[in-house]
Amino acid sequence: MKSLVLKSSIVGLTLFGATFVSASDTHFPAYFEKKLVHVCEAIQDNKVNRFKRHVKRTGIKLRDLQEGLRCNGMDITSFAVANSADKTALYIAKKTGQNEKQILAMIEQNSASAASKSE
Repeated sequence: MKSLVLKSSIVGLTLFGATFVSASDTHFPAYFEKKLVHVCEAIQDNKVNRFKRHVKRTGIKLRDLQEGLRCNGMDITSFAVANSADKTALYIAKKTGQNEKQILAMIEQNSASAASKSE
């Protein structure tokens, strides 16, 4: 039951950098919010093992995090792609049944876009 409440509540969550903001009236204990922030930070750092560890610490399945957790307003796969975290993005795609080739194309497009902006 606790898992079901957490899963349904995560859908309304939004993460902005290291600041956690709940889009609904649901209040989470600070320790749980901190766990979710660590998940987003691990994605951004492109550290797959660290990401796995923090996902496990939340007690929520990766698929449920993919559906409900928002890091800087994006789902976790899009957040990984936007931060050039290719290893983490591909890991998430593989574990959640997303098209890995499509994710690779998004990563390449993001890299090309970043390269053209720096010129």
